[in-house]
Parts: sequence; structure tokens; C-alpha cells
Amino acid sequence: MDKKYKVIRELAVKKNPKTGKWLYGRREIMRRAEATEWAVRKVLGELRGSGQGAHSAPVPEERRRMQIAKEQVDLPTIVVNVPKRKIRKAPKRDTEQVVIGSDFHAPYAHEPSCEVFYRVIEDLQPDKVVLLGDVINLDHFGSFDKLPGIPTWLEDVKHAAEILGNVRAAAPNADLVWYRGNHEQRLEKHLIRHDPILYEVLDMEKLFLLADLEVNHMKQWAYKNVSEELDEELGIVFAHGHKVRKHSGMTAFAHVDDLGMSMVLGHSHRLGLYRKSTGRSRYLGEQPLFGIDNGCLCRYDIPYVDGRTSNWQHGFSVLSVDRSGERPVIEPSIVEIGDGRAIFRGKIYKT
Repeated sequence: MDKKYKVIRELAVKKNPKTGKWLYGRREIMRRAEATEWAVRKVLGELRGSGQGAHSAPVPEERRRMQIAKEQVDLPTIVVNVPKRKIRKAPKRDTEQVVIGSDFHAPYAHEPSCEVFYRVIEDLQPDKVVLLGDVINLDHFGSFDKLPGIPTWLEDVKHAAEILGNVRAAAPNADLVWYRGNHEQRLEKHLIRHDPILYEVLDMEKLFLLADLEVNHMKQWAYKNVSEELDEELGIVFAHGHKVRKHSGMTAFAHVDDLGMSMVLGHSHRLGLYRKSTGRSRYLGEQPLFGIDNGCLCRYDIPYVDGRTSNWQHGFSVLSVDRSGERPVIEPSIVEIGDGRAIFRGKIYKT
């Protein structure tokens, strides 16, 4: 074996006994062994792995992965407040109950309306709760100009976690589903544009874990990274929605008219119920199609509204499902909230 080659090998395998790291880098080995860079790289490639070999300097993607692995991010601690709620037994009934909320835009949720939403859920003990997206706002990941003093993404996560926690506490035995809205999608778009490597490892659920490693606020929730999905058993489509019309009910009209199926929609912040009979109702006796504009549970004065009066309405919807026949029959109803109060099935809910 060449003497110089032997010296390079001896230097290449030495480690610091305290840290376990390599004692000598490539340049120091070149200096001590009086060897060429190519010779040192060749030996390092053999002994330390391909990343140290000749012509194998990390490409930008590899460097970013290495950086992510090495960085220790010390995030501020957030405190999520979820009050204890009464544990109620589900009332006896002949129908399934599905409660649907949308567009909280945490941290800009309208607290009185949210509390009415939680209390109806608490009383009803539904079989399922569905959130149709825009639960969280994520201003910092948006493509628009950032207003001074807007909440951090950690504050967004804190308030969104409180919404998820309150719903879970109000209905501990319900199936809980959260669909992606365009504001949840801000995280994906931001990472694709600015950090495609981090995009591979960070999603909405991990964002919540980053904020608080001690508590899994997504527990029991099924987050679906889609903005539209057909519930095959019910024959209706849950969607965040991509159209917005000026008047309540008209957004639902536009979607149902295009798709030809019953739908429950978020996104427009309007509250309304639309129905449409087709030939299937006339000849087959099927229930007419319906579309719900599901309202919103956010404040009317979100900063980017900038003083304008928006045609938004606070509220949510409830589906009562009868499965006793060949096909399910669904009674859709909307629950309007005004002045922190709502009337639902003869009872007044207020904060």
C-alpha cells in the first residue's frame, strides 16, 4: 500500500472521543498527508460514505435536507384553552345527525357564534361533525401583502386547536372530519414555492405537532387533504367550494347546477338553502337535490376586509338522515346565528 495512501486512511478514520465527530476535515487531511484533493476525496468516499467522495459535494436539495435534520428550532410555548364540557348521552332517535361548520378563519373566529355551535353539538350529540375548511387562516403563508401586526402562524394554530378541542369535547363519540379549504392550502403552496424540500415532510397535522409536542390537538380528527368529497352512503358532496356568488343560496345553486348532485358548501360565508327537482324526482320518486351555503363562524371585521361591509352570515347546518328505506332521505336545515343567539328545534342557544 502506498505510504501516502496509508496516512490518508489513518487520518480519515480518526474521531473526537468526546463528540464522536470526524477529527479531520478534507482540507486538513490534504495538508497533513501532503496529498491532492482528488486522492483525499477518493479515500473519504470509501471510508465515510459516498457523500464524502470525489465529485460528490451535496446538491442544493441534499444540503437543505441536511440543514433540516441539523436544525433545532426552539418554538415559543402556546397554551391551548379548552374548557370542560358536559358529557351528555346521545338522545334516542330514529335519524342520524350530521353537524357541519365552516370558515372559522382562526384566529379570527367569532367567539359567540362558535360557542352556539359547540352548545348545539353538545345537546345534539351528533353521529358526525364535518368542518368544510378554512378552520385556520394562515396569513403568514398567503401570497398577499402582509399587514403589520398580524398574528403569527403559532397563534393561528393555537386558536384553531381550541376550535378542534371544543368540538371534540362537545361530541366525544362522534366521527370528526376536517376538509381542506383554500386557507389550509396556503401552507402547501408556500412550501412548494419557497421550500419544496420541507414540503415533503410538513403537513397540516405536523404543523399542530410543531406548535405543541405535548398535546395532539388533531386526536380523533380525520384531516382530509381534499377540498371536495362524495359521501357515497348519503349521496351528497361535502366541499369547501370554488365559486362565490353575490347572494345567499346562489353559490350553492351554481355548484349544484353544475354537478347535478346535492352539496354542502363552505367558502362563500353566505348562509342559504337551495332545492332543485329533476326528472329523477318526477319519474323515480327521488328526493329533490339540495345545496347549502354553510355560512361562516368568523368575525365580519377580519383585517383584510378593510372596513367594507361583507354580505356574510353567521351560521352552520345540520343534516337529519333517515336510512329506513332503500335510499336515505335527508332533511337539511340551516341554523342562523344573530346577536350571539340561535333558535334550533324550539330551543334558544345563547352565550
